[in-house]
Amino acid sequence: MHVLITTLGSRGDVEPYLALGAGLQAAGHRVTLSTADRFTSDIEAQGLTAAPTSNALVDLIGDDQVREAMETMTNMVEVVKRAGALIRRMKPVQKALIAETWDAAREAARDIVARLGGYTLALEVVAVNVPALIGEPLY
Repeated sequence: MHVLITTLGSRGDVEPYLALGAGLQAAGHRVTLSTADRFTSDIEAQGLTAAPTSNALVDLIGDDQVREAMETMTNMVEVVKRAGALIRRMKPVQKALIAETWDAAREAARDIVARLGGYTLALEVVAVNVPALIGEPLY
């Protein structure tokens, strides 16, 4: 079986899925992990196939202004002031990452897609002809 795992975020977000992929591979499955390009060497070091996406989200999270904004949002007034600016910076990055992840799902000859990025929709399974989807709940 070929499993495509997709995730977004920093090293701490990616490493659990590297371990999951390695475990699935040890059980005899083929695994492709789609995440930021900067993790390609880590993915390949595990013997998994990489389907890299842009580093834009990781770069944005690491941006000093974004980090400061997230760390100083300690009350509702700060949240309201800074949230709009963060959303404006994040929206184009998210749109691009969703498109890149869709491309990875279309290109990988996969049997299961584990969508782990916060925008799991059952409709996506139909759109990319995937027989099964494993996803996180949306809250």
